[in-house]
Amino acid sequence: MDRYELRRLDYSLSEDHDDLQTAYRQFFKTHCPIETVRAAEESGFDKSLWERLCAMGATTMALPDIVGGDGATHQGFYDLAYLRALPNIAIMAPKDENELRHMLRTAVEYPGPSALRFPRGQGLGVPLDPDIKAIPLGEAELLRDGDDVAVLVYGTLAGEALEAAAELSSQGISVAVLNARFLKPLDRERVVHLARRCRAIVTVEEASRAGGFGATVLEVLAEEGVSTPTRCLGIPDRLVEHGDPKQIRREFDLDRDGIAKAVRSLLAADGGHTPSSG
Repeated sequence: MDRYELRRLDYSLSEDHDDLQTAYRQFFKTHCPIETVRAAEESGFDKSLWERLCAMGATTMALPDIVGGDGATHQGFYDLAYLRALPNIAIMAPKDENELRHMLRTAVEYPGPSALRFPRGQGLGVPLDPDIKAIPLGEAELLRDGDDVAVLVYGTLAGEALEAAAELSSQGISVAVLNARFLKPLDRERVVHLARRCRAIVTVEEASRAGGFGATVLEVLAEEGVSTPTRCLGIPDRLVEHGDPKQIRREFDLDRDGIAKAVRSLLAADGGHTPSSG
């Protein structure tokens, strides 16, 4: 391939090939400019998303998050950032296997495209409701009320947030825990209400912080003129190798201890903690 070092490649509308060829040349530590147009470059995105979701109408995608030992390329961290840009799509994640059953019905009955996140591995062992009912679209669930800090959780880390809230309560810190359920449409009313009432907000997600759930919350708060101090817990801007999901969560503070630490840090930055009267 060294003979063609000075050449450029033009794949026209075959942008899937130019992405593959670029990766191939990078593997062999060579460089070759790729000429394309923005619309053509987006076509690879179009093939997997627009044509599958929008043209087909009511379609449901089920997507995993942390996948354990399948390899770094299988980690499901980046779906929220690109899916939420699609018009009319519903994006949701359950807190446990019981809610997953109701949420799957919600996704199937939704008249447009939907994406449903689910955890890899075993469930939490919670009781299953005998009847499966659709969840009202965009409706979050308040798992625990509190006045000092609100922890907004997207997905199965709700249990970790509840454990952190219980630990902090023993230290005189009142923590609300909100199971967001939906990234799109987000329960804006409840999120804004908690942000205006509490001294700080912590968002928690098993996804890339760039463009994910926390970023969505920050956008909503900015639009509503709410400046409550906020900390977003999630996957940072780096590639994450495969490994034990518990270790990965611990590394990025996506567990009970990490959530509690974020709450204490926010309150300390806000001038220390005075226990709420409630």
